[in-house]
This record gives sequence, structure tokens and C-alpha cells, in this order.
Amino acid sequence: MNSKKEFWSSSKGFILAMAGSAIGLGNIWRFSYIMGKYGGAAFFLTYIGAIFFIGLPIMLCELTIGRAAQSGPLDAMTKLAPKITKLSKLLAVLLFLGAGCFVFAGMRTHAVLTALLGVGALIYGWGTLGFAATYLTPLMISVFYSVVGGWIIIYTVLSLKGGIFRQSVESSTELLNGLVLAQNGKAWIVIISALLFFLMTCGIVLAGIKKGIERFSNIFMPVIFILFLVIIARALTLPGAKEGLRFLFLPDFSKLTAEAVMAALGQAFFTLSLGSGVGIAYGAYLDRSVSLVKTAVTIVLMDTFASILAGLAIFPILFATGLDPQEGTSLVFKVLPLAFGKLPLSALWGFLFFFTLLLAALTSSISMLEGAVMGLMDKLSLSRAKAVAIIAVVLGSLVPVTALSAANYDNLPLLGNFLQGTLGLKSGSFFAILDNTTCLWLMPLTGLATILFVVFVWGRKNVLEEMCGCSEKDRVFAKVWFFVVAFITPLLVIAAFLKGLKIIF
Repeated sequence: MNSKKEFWSSSKGFILAMAGSAIGLGNIWRFSYIMGKYGGAAFFLTYIGAIFFIGLPIMLCELTIGRAAQSGPLDAMTKLAPKITKLSKLLAVLLFLGAGCFVFAGMRTHAVLTALLGVGALIYGWGTLGFAATYLTPLMISVFYSVVGGWIIIYTVLSLKGGIFRQSVESSTELLNGLVLAQNGKAWIVIISALLFFLMTCGIVLAGIKKGIERFSNIFMPVIFILFLVIIARALTLPGAKEGLRFLFLPDFSKLTAEAVMAALGQAFFTLSLGSGVGIAYGAYLDRSVSLVKTAVTIVLMDTFASILAGLAIFPILFATGLDPQEGTSLVFKVLPLAFGKLPLSALWGFLFFFTLLLAALTSSISMLEGAVMGLMDKLSLSRAKAVAIIAVVLGSLVPVTALSAANYDNLPLLGNFLQGTLGLKSGSFFAILDNTTCLWLMPLTGLATILFVVFVWGRKNVLEEMCGCSEKDRVFAKVWFFVVAFITPLLVIAAFLKGLKIIF
């Protein structure tokens, strides 16, 4: 198969690529505003627990499947076990029941999609899980990720001039609203920037594993960490920065609500790209001499360290400049430029931050496309160039649509009428549909199905044989891991899934 002609040149390259997938907008943009919303340190400690009871177990599942099958997520499960099993039939029944619940809840589109997945599970068994992890989840994420990436490109360019750091609160809000709404003459700028980010992603994936993804990660992952350290060094020297450190590291558990706990579980999925097939796709290129346990632990620790660095770079500056950390999704784009504007050399610090954010977004974005490219190469015997071209054409047509409907359907009323009127979708924008469908529905569902496959279909013996080839420590860890992934992680994933659908809490 074409996709198997390449392997990572070293375990370091693989770790940096996987860390690059994990370290992105989830650590900086999403983590910062969620942590600000849910009270800081108490949320952070809960998030750490979620990382080690959800993130690490599922990541190990995905890496183990990918390396054992030597295949991308599309075919990995069916290579390791029978395509159709009693459990896959049970999953089909559960999906049909879930579709019925969505009907009663008035969520018609979710009902249809869930029913279609049920039909797929009934006919194609575990191949349906591979399809979801190869095409549905990562490609939908790629589309809305490109829109946010386009905004970052705009802010990076504007930061070179320094004007955005000298604006009033009203002007900063107007700039962000103009980009999100794609109005006030900014529609073409938003579209071109989003497409530019998407094409940059395609270009890196087109270069291949060693010359593209691995080389980009080897160069720019260290750059990301260095730039963070430079920004942190400046942030911690500001008067009032200590309040930001207290916010980060002194927990107030009275502010920790059930909603915050569920948000931490969901953040663990988003930041590590779980349930999107990335671990399976990247694991398929991994040599068998590499310790999966050490690799997964290293990636999770790097991701957690990146979140800490993001917090150290952002919250001391916010508190030192007297700005509100609970701003929400606009924290990075509206509040931080105002904060940088209160610092000497604001253009320099602002540019460094947004350039770092752009690099982090790219390292995550490229991982979303690789599984789909691998699937097309394997199934259709295509070259990498042709596979990337197909994805570029298909997704490239959706990126402008998403950019124009990131906030509402004012720019595309016919699309809004179809999605809201005909399909009955309640989300106020196409961007929100893609975001909510993947992060709150498909990723947890795919992650849970992956756990069930590993534990009950592929089986404990096969899993431990694949994981425990390096050392006795790996063997002990793997046995403890299997207990966690069999009895603890599924319950937490189900809770996060139900919270995402607003069924509980």
C-alpha cells in the first residue's frame, strides 16, 4: 500500500508530530477561555485528572491499534478483528435507540446521523467506526479549524503594524465582530485567510511524513515552546502578575461545579484530538521497537506542559493589565490585544504571541488531514498528491461557506433556511454545527467505540502483546492501564458525552 512506504525517521520525530497534533488551539485558545470561565486552578486540577483518566488511556488505545494494524483508521479495526461482531450489532441497536431519543428531543438531524451510523454498524460493523474516524470527524474539524486559523493569520499580520494594540475596547470588539460576522468589507479577507491556512495545511501534508509533517514538527514545535518561554518571562515581570499566578495555581474548590468537571472531561478530548483517528493514523507509521507507553506518556506530559505555559503566558498579563479572564471565546482575540497594548513594545509581544498561536494551529491542523489522505491512498491506490488534491477540492469548497457563516446566516440566508427550517438544526451558524457535532458528539462517541473495540473485541491478550514488547515497567503499566480503560474511562466518556448533549448537568 502506498501509505506504508513511509515511517517516522525517529521516535523523536513521531513524538513531536503527535505533540504537535495535541498542542494547538485546544491548549491556547480553548483552554484559556474555559479555564477563565470555570475559575482557574480548581478547573485545571480537574483537567489534569481528565487527561490521565481519559486522554492517556484513549491515546494508548489509538496508538496501539494503528501500530498493530499498520494501517490508518479506515481499515485498522477490521484488520485486527472480525468486521462484524455481537458487540458491533449491539452498538447498532444502541445507536438506533439513541436516534429515537433525538427524535423525541426534536433534534432531527442528529437523529438521522445517528440512525445512519446505526445502519453502518449493522452492515459494515467496525468499519463504520473507521469511516467516522477517517472522514467524518477530522475533516469536519479541519473546516472550522481553518476559519479560526484564518483569523489568527489576520491578527498576526495586523500585529506587525501594532495598530490593534492601541485600540479602544469598542474598536477591538468591532474588529473581532467584523471578522466573525464577515461584514464591514471583511468578507473577502476572512475567506482568503481561511483558505490560505487550509492550503498551508494541505501543502505540509502533501510533502509526506518525513519531509512534511515530521520536518515541520521538528522545526516548529521547539520554536513554539521557546516563544512561549519568552512571552512568559515578560509576563512574570509585570506588576500584578502574582494575581495571575494565584488564579492558575491556588485552587478555590467552591467554584468547581459539576458543569466545570464535565467541561474538563470534554477539554481532554479536544486538546489531544481523541476520537479523530489521529493516533491511529500516526501510530501506523511507528516502528515496533518504540515503547508505546513511554511515547504516549511523553506526549500527554508535553501537552499538559503546553497548557501550563499558555496559562503562564496569558493570565499574568490579563491580571497585570486589569482585564477580565472570564471573557469567553473572544479572550485571545479581543482581550489579549488590549492587554498587549498596555505593555512597552506591544507590537513585538503581540506578534510573538499570535505567530506562536499560528504555528500551534498548523501542527494540529495537519494531523486532521493525514488519516483521510492515508485512507484514500490505501483504498483507491492513489498517490499522496492525488489524495491531497481530492481533499483540497472537497473541503476547500466548504471553508468559505463556514467562514461566511461563523456567527449567523446573514451572509447565506438560503443555507440558514435549509439547515434551520428544513433540517431543524438549532445551532445559529454552520461553524457551530461543525464544532458541536464533532467535539460534543462524534469525538466522544468514536472514543467510546474505540475503547469497546480494544477491550471486548480485540481483547486483553492481543493488546498487551502489542504494548509490552519493550520493558517490564511497560508491562506493569499496561496492565494497570487496561483496568482503567476497561472500567473507569468508559464511564467518564459517557458522562462527558451526555453533558455535551445537555442530557445531564
